[in-house]
Amino acid sequence: MSTDTSYIIDFDSTLVSVESLDELAKITLANDPRREEKITNIAHITERGMIGEIDFPTSLRERLAQFSITKRHLAELNAFLTQHITPSALRNAQWFRDHASHIHIISGGFTECIVPIVEMLGISAEHVHANTFQYDAERVTGVDEKNLLAQENGKTRQARALALIGNIVIIGDGMTDYEMKTAYPNAKFIYFAENVRREKVMGLADDIWDSFDKVGGGL
Repeated sequence: MSTDTSYIIDFDSTLVSVESLDELAKITLANDPRREEKITNIAHITERGMIGEIDFPTSLRERLAQFSITKRHLAELNAFLTQHITPSALRNAQWFRDHASHIHIISGGFTECIVPIVEMLGISAEHVHANTFQYDAERVTGVDEKNLLAQENGKTRQARALALIGNIVIIGDGMTDYEMKTAYPNAKFIYFAENVRREKVMGLADDIWDSFDKVGGGL
């Protein structure tokens, strides 16, 4: 890949093998008598958002309404995520470090959960564009709704705000990742299939990668 290329990379089911908000729900609902029902419902909402059946703000709001979060839960999630970094991302960690200045993480997930993971790959917090929680002491009270990522078409708007030039490659597994091409019509959208295969989104991709092992090749 060319050194003058900018990369926009998703986080959930891309750099990590799981959907972090779904995993956070499992942690927070550990003692909830309706745990399994709620987890199933949350996963269904996540999938509907990923294939574009509902918009992201609706998906986020409906999932967060199912459980309550504390900073302790977030710490547990971060420990979990360190064990679930996508295997091929770890294999190619040096590539991420070498290209970190040209990589931007754009995610509907949360900065608090993403930064500790991507820093392990040499990507700075300044290159993470994601949602943020609001707190009352130890308890999460909501999300920053002024954040572009919490709004409709948030990923596309955030991508456009970066004002990138030159070659642009978008790597992700969801409809909102593909839709970032509207910010950069000449960008290449690569569907990342190592962790999950969403046929509806795969059909829109310029290319499909089964792992990050392809980063050493050309585009």
